[in-house]
Amino acid sequence: MKKYKSLIIWIAALALVFTAAYVVYDKYKSQIVLQPPVPNALTGQDRGGTDTSQDISDRQDEGTDDTSANDSTSPENADNTDESANGDNAGSADDDRIMVPDFTLRDLDGNDVTLSDYRGKIVVLNFWAVWCRYCIEEMPDFNELDRELAEAGDAVVLAVNVQEPYDTVNDYITKNDIGIKVLLDEDGYVSWNIFGVSGYPTTFVVNKDGSLYTYLPGKTDLKTMRTIIDMVRENAPLH
Repeated sequence: MKKYKSLIIWIAALALVFTAAYVVYDKYKSQIVLQPPVPNALTGQDRGGTDTSQDISDRQDEGTDDTSANDSTSPENADNTDESANGDNAGSADDDRIMVPDFTLRDLDGNDVTLSDYRGKIVVLNFWAVWCRYCIEEMPDFNELDRELAEAGDAVVLAVNVQEPYDTVNDYITKNDIGIKVLLDEDGYVSWNIFGVSGYPTTFVVNKDGSLYTYLPGKTDLKTMRTIIDMVRENAPLH
């Protein structure tokens, strides 16, 4: 009987420790800014993985159609950027920047949108899905951020929806009055093969010159994104 009591006490103690750790993490996770990973298109590797909320292992790793990518997504073209671009952060070719590969996806109006169309602006790339709880929780913050950036005129939010039907995405955007430019990664090629995203939401911040500034795996918030955007504007290094 004493053994069972001791076991129960230890289980309760461990539960308290894990609960306290989660509370601390949940409170301060939005303040964490990570150094950026190298996109898969620059390493020549495909990254596997599944999200805990939904099985996404059935993605197509080979080939893509014109709606989700073009030739500019290849590793050979990843560094094909204009060094004299409009960005404030442009530098020499031998620096340690990670240039984000170009890609083209269709928006909800059926128009082709290419990442390099926004060269000269800071780009916030948010990979998300309607089924993803945390994506939906942070979407209002991104919507507000997009309005603020539109007024400033030097940055934009692109919300890349991954592998969901047009009607599902359009219904959510319409019902919730989301004004963000939404792109449809219909076969998951951009998310999976280029950026190596294995969980949602995931957000990448791209400099005006097309280089990667940072990324945030998991849910973020308006305050954090404002801070990061200000750091990019000031060309401040990450710490």
